[in-house]
Amino acid sequence: MSLESPNNKKTITEAEWGQLKQDSQYYVDLIRSKSEGASRSCTHILNNLGLAISYILYDLNQKSPLKDPELYQNAIDAISDIKKYLKLLEEFPDFAEKELGPGYGCFPEISTKVAKIKEMIGAYEKKLRKI
Repeated sequence: MSLESPNNKKTITEAEWGQLKQDSQYYVDLIRSKSEGASRSCTHILNNLGLAISYILYDLNQKSPLKDPELYQNAIDAISDIKKYLKLLEEFPDFAEKELGPGYGCFPEISTKVAKIKEMIGAYEKKLRKI
């Protein structure tokens, strides 16, 4: 069975649902390990993105999953944001040290003023890359 995504009218195949389930579990586990003992900024970002993934993972682990295309897209977007944040942590060791350690994170002036996770990651990237 496949379902159409309301956002882009793309049909979501069983293979894509299966891959999303695998990816979601991987990132939920990764978030648990990365956010333990990390800064407020890091835990805020990863826990919020993890929540979006957890919804779809919960559904897909049910005996009769609903497989909501909107939740599918939310999980895909959250995974994309997680990858972007992790890439910044990898590329910028000083940033990673402050984000993964205790305290408020590398840029508290951003993390305390920007509530939307996607915007926060974008602001971090602009600052780090000096765009």
